[in-house]
Amino acid sequence: MKMAQTAAPVRSVLSEVDAILEQELPAIAGSLSGKNATKLFGLGSGFFYFPVAVFLEDSEGDWVGAMDLATTLALGHGYFYCLDRLLDDQIVDHPLVLASPVMLSTYLKRMEGISKDREIMRHWHDEYYRRYVQAQLYEWKINRTLPPLSDEDIKLLSMKSSPVCLPVRVITSKSGIMNPELIEQAFLSYSAGLQLMDDLSDIREDFMNGLSSIPIRLVLVNAMGYSNWPDEGEVSSDDISFFASKSGAYEQILSISESFFTVAAEQASNAGLATLEKLANARREICTQRRDKIE
Repeated sequence: MKMAQTAAPVRSVLSEVDAILEQELPAIAGSLSGKNATKLFGLGSGFFYFPVAVFLEDSEGDWVGAMDLATTLALGHGYFYCLDRLLDDQIVDHPLVLASPVMLSTYLKRMEGISKDREIMRHWHDEYYRRYVQAQLYEWKINRTLPPLSDEDIKLLSMKSSPVCLPVRVITSKSGIMNPELIEQAFLSYSAGLQLMDDLSDIREDFMNGLSSIPIRLVLVNAMGYSNWPDEGEVSSDDISFFASKSGAYEQILSISESFFTVAAEQASNAGLATLEKLANARREICTQRRDKIE
């Protein structure tokens, strides 16, 4: 992973992205550059560098290709970041909303160039986007409600990360790696663990936005005894954070995340993808260490 970060340093990727947006949308490119660009384009995320690391493994150190891929991923992340802000935070950032269709179209065109097979690449994109939409619609429908936790909730954790499967699938298919479906499944298991940890870290903001995430339901139902979403002003985000830390919800979520990473490591090992196996084991160790500190 460090090799991937070296091949695609943040400043270089941002410079490439700025140049592309300046060419495509000169009227708003300056507005985007003033924002938290690292977060906007995913440059601080393990999701971002994992496909780059896989590419470097397969290409035996093609630094130019890695940089091209990283720039492509940054544009794709910008689009999905915009969707998340609209869907989760209900914030309309005008320059970002206007730029997002261009970021998506540019991302897909560049992915076509990397894959060399437009038809199959578009098929994969459509399938992964369908899964993403299904997960987002489910989350929207249960906003401000407290349905019992189910297998569907667990399944949809990984589906929210489905779009990130596109570059992974393209790269592994180009390399001739056997069993790309196994790699995809391992990555989705890893993504589910990451998503659950993200939900835990965002528990205050998600509650204020009415998002009924797994951690929030565990706190409201198991720790605070609610059967329905509390009325406005009845419970604060501070209450949610307090009961999460005192009720055992943190330990429970970390344990579930740990199990996802365990499965991901095993699946990655079976698929012969050492990078993902190491990442999953490292994340599993982080969960263990955090649980040990709480206990």
